[in-house]
Amino acid sequence: MPSQCSITLPSAYDVPVPPTRSWDTVFHRQSVTRLDPDNFMLRNGEPCQHLFLLLEGSIRVQKLSQSGHEIVLYHVCPGQICDLAAACILAEHHYPADAIAETSASLAMLPRSQFFHALETVPAFRDHIYHRVSFGVTRLVNLLEEVAFGPMDGRLAQRLVAFAHSSPMVRTTHQQLAVELGTAREVVSRLLKNFERHGWIKLHRGSVEIVNAVALRGIASRTEQATPAD
Repeated sequence: MPSQCSITLPSAYDVPVPPTRSWDTVFHRQSVTRLDPDNFMLRNGEPCQHLFLLLEGSIRVQKLSQSGHEIVLYHVCPGQICDLAAACILAEHHYPADAIAETSASLAMLPRSQFFHALETVPAFRDHIYHRVSFGVTRLVNLLEEVAFGPMDGRLAQRLVAFAHSSPMVRTTHQQLAVELGTAREVVSRLLKNFERHGWIKLHRGSVEIVNAVALRGIASRTEQATPAD
């Protein structure tokens, strides 16, 4: 699955970048954890004992239902914290999802006690954490709106266009796309075959080639217009 960390977020998702000096002060001399692809940063139900700052790689945060249905909630990119982990530390809740390394990843780990100390003593850190938690809530609400009201063909087109920002060849499988969208693999396969019949994509083993990005963006834009406004 291609990483979403190279995708530029729209202005509605802009979050202030933490001042480097303040950030370095908080994470100075903290231990660094390295994860191999498909290893867990946090599992569903685990206590959040550390705030993680991703240094390199990509982390996928997803939710698995009791029936085995999966959906990707968001991706953590280098220079970002896990918003959900920050919220859980603040609320003293267990982590309600799975955070999995998509690639080899390195993370700086800030213990809970030092997290709360930094909130009290480093205003820039405190402001950034509150911005990130607020942003995370808004992002999850937007995802809920997409799942509840967004046509699946438009959501699939959005994802394909996003993944193909640097190359028309998207390395992914039907199952991986289904997990990203929170739907069944059969649904994704049917839609992809329909896209191929229209000449918008070409399907290959383990990849999707974007042939007509303009057409896909048109479908995606109709989905954005169909999503209820606040």
